[in-house]
Amino acid sequence: MNIQTTGAAKAVPPPGRGEEGRIRVENVNVAYGAIKALSDVTLSIPPRRITALIGPSGCGKTSLLTCVNRLIDLIPGANATGRIFLRKTDVLARDADLLRLRKRVGMVFQKPNPFPFSIRRNFDIVLTEFGVRRRDDREKRIDECLRAVGLHTEIGHRLDMSACALSGGQQQRLCIARALATRPEILLLDEPCSALDPMSTMTIERLLLDLKDSVTLVIVTHNLSQARRIADECALFWTECGTGYLLEHGTMADLTDRPKNQVTADYLHGRVA
Repeated sequence: MNIQTTGAAKAVPPPGRGEEGRIRVENVNVAYGAIKALSDVTLSIPPRRITALIGPSGCGKTSLLTCVNRLIDLIPGANATGRIFLRKTDVLARDADLLRLRKRVGMVFQKPNPFPFSIRRNFDIVLTEFGVRRRDDREKRIDECLRAVGLHTEIGHRLDMSACALSGGQQQRLCIARALATRPEILLLDEPCSALDPMSTMTIERLLLDLKDSVTLVIVTHNLSQARRIADECALFWTECGTGYLLEHGTMADLTDRPKNQVTADYLHGRVA
């Protein structure tokens, strides 16, 4: 599959340069009750790149994502320790401003999850929550985000139709657009293409390649071909005795062609599951 960028995402203004969008993970552990899911992860995710988190099911990839935006707080019995810095802010600190955090860090899930309302209402709910009160300002933001994901020509004239009436691929792009509405520094994606057909998958991949100049993207994927196509950086997670840990991290090219660990080489070349 040949992926070429479209330039559509340039409608979203790039954030500031420097360290904005960098994620620094230090000694993070995650447990669900008595079950330890993730052990002592330290990882630096560079800004304005696509970083793929790969590895077998149950190795803690999604658990790490939910720590970055504190959605893990919503899981009964879950506990995360360690530190995760977005610039100087430790998002795992007890006094972290969660509303501000979730404005800075958007998330897209495995299954498209549009709100069961109109397309416009999907944006209005988010924008109103984050302080965009004026109708004109919301309309401009909706237009900006639909253009960013290549949906403007498809649905820009049908904003009052139900978001649930869209195709699966359109719904997922709508969810990405909705996540972009707060102008986040970081977008987390948990297997965003796993429920999509190959053409919709290619559309999403093109979109992510367009977005990476303005937003830090972290994607969990079991599709190793997808990781090779779009990722700049890659982190391979593994499990031992049921607990996930970070096995190896580097550029996608380094992990593919110059891995430091034999398990990495075997996994990326399909010799171990």
